[in-house]
Amino acid sequence: MMKFNTKTITISGEKYKIKEMDARQRQKFLKIYRENADTEEAQANLIKMCCPAFKDMSIDEIFLIPGRIFAEVSEVATDLSGLSGEEETEKNS
Repeated sequence: MMKFNTKTITISGEKYKIKEMDARQRQKFLKIYRENADTEEAQANLIKMCCPAFKDMSIDEIFLIPGRIFAEVSEVATDLSGLSGEEETEKNS
């Protein structure tokens, strides 16, 4: 079995474990990203897919988390999943 990259980050004393997306999640994310002009919605889906602390939350609930947490978790999930820079490439294709 393949091992997924993970990273635990601490924000304001709270720990968040973030896991690399699997191939199916990655395709789902890229589809959402391509079909949506709203990149924040795509980021919220990324957070939901990669961070167990948010997996049971709705997208609307994820939009209510502090912006700092949203940004940092999204950034780490993007890096772990090998998406850095790929979103723009996908969006423009």
